[in-house]
Parts: sequence; structure tokens; C-alpha cells
Amino acid sequence: MAAGDRLESSLQGALDAVGKDLASPDSIAGYACLYGGYDYQDRAAPGQPPWCRLHGFSPAFFTKFLYFSTPGALILDNRLANAVHKLSQLPHLVTGYGQSLTWTPYRYSVYLHWMTQTARTVGVAPDLLELTLFQTPGSLDEENAAAT
Repeated sequence: MAAGDRLESSLQGALDAVGKDLASPDSIAGYACLYGGYDYQDRAAPGQPPWCRLHGFSPAFFTKFLYFSTPGALILDNRLANAVHKLSQLPHLVTGYGQSLTWTPYRYSVYLHWMTQTARTVGVAPDLLELTLFQTPGSLDEENAAAT
């Protein structure tokens, strides 16, 4: 069965792992479900139950899915990993050349914790911090110039 044929059931499985109570969702469990487990060494192959891993879909995709479906989840992609690494020196996000590393559920939880703690420190919501870090340098200047 192709990944596209399993997409709906896999995403539903991830939502089931997040939990029914959206007042206390477990975004790490949803991430682990899509990742194929909790440990890189024992990561399930795509399509291997009980996990919902899909061939060709990466953490950048499924964190976007979790962001739009799960309160408290944030997007982790290469641009954000590089921005956070430059600010925090958090290890295991990117290589010295800025290439993404394997983001295990543990690494995603460290990222979420850092984003939440940093957002609290600067007095903004975590998703606003995420949006700010996603902006490329100079893009706000370009937007302001275009608006005038």
C-alpha cells in the first residue's frame, strides 16, 4: 500500500495518540506515532503498526500537521532548527553546515520546551516566537518598504 493510501489513517492514528482531551494534548505522542517510535535505533519502518510512519514524510511535514491539529504543538523544520540553533546552541538540531539532523521525539520535546520557555521569557506566545524566528533576516524590512 502506498503512503498516499495510508495518509488519512496515519494522520488519524497520530491524532488518536495525541489524545481525546485537547485540554491536555500529548503532541510528543503524536510526533512519536508519525516518527515511528521514540528511539532512532528502534524506529519502525513505514507502515509498521502500531506506528503511523509514512514513507517520504518527514518531521517538517508532521510537525506542521500537529501544529494545525494539536494545541501546543509547534513546527520544526530546517529554517526553524537553524534559527533556534544560532540563538541557543541547542545540539542535535542541525549540522555545522545547517543541514537537519534526525529529530527524535525527545529532540522535538527539547525544542518545544526551549520555545515555550523562551517565549515566556520575552513575553510572547510560543507560536509568535516561532513565526518571528521563521522570518528571514531583512524580510520585515522588505515588507515595510513594499507597504510604503
